[in-house]
Amino acid sequence: MKQRTKISKACSFLLYGLAFAVLLLFLQKNHSAYALHLQDVKNSAGPPLAVGASVPSFAVETLDGRRLSSRDLPEKYVLVLASTRCPYAKAALESLEQEGQYRGITDIYGVYLAGLSSEEAEEAAALGSQWKNVTTAFDLENSVKWGFRCSSFPTILIVERGKLTARQTGWQGEATE
Repeated sequence: MKQRTKISKACSFLLYGLAFAVLLLFLQKNHSAYALHLQDVKNSAGPPLAVGASVPSFAVETLDGRRLSSRDLPEKYVLVLASTRCPYAKAALESLEQEGQYRGITDIYGVYLAGLSSEEAEEAAALGSQWKNVTTAFDLENSVKWGFRCSSFPTILIVERGKLTARQTGWQGEATE
């Protein structure tokens, strides 16, 4: 009987120790996610970049792994800030792909913001790999999101000679599933 009691106590001790270790691991992960969330809130705070303002430096990564910085882009281009979770962003990008231009500008970049799950990144890559008129890129460092202070999707930005010349938030077309 004493042997059984000792084994029972040892098992209880191990079980409580394991539960405590799992709790610590959970708290560590939550703390890291919360710290990233606070950083995002801090860097995204404030009104969106004003039309007429100089465009901040930013960098994105294309589907083929090329890094494009704001200095690499042409004198006049369109950025479509998108999320795979937004059917209106998807509709906007599909429409721009079909049209091949936006307000006469043919250099169009569909930029998916950081924080995509691997499934969302695969979905964006699958869509983007079919397109010829829209270059698909990822904002892996949040430089686009934080620079333009974007929180709504889609946001369409026209940049000319380093200045933001127009902004459209939302899409008037039909949402796609």
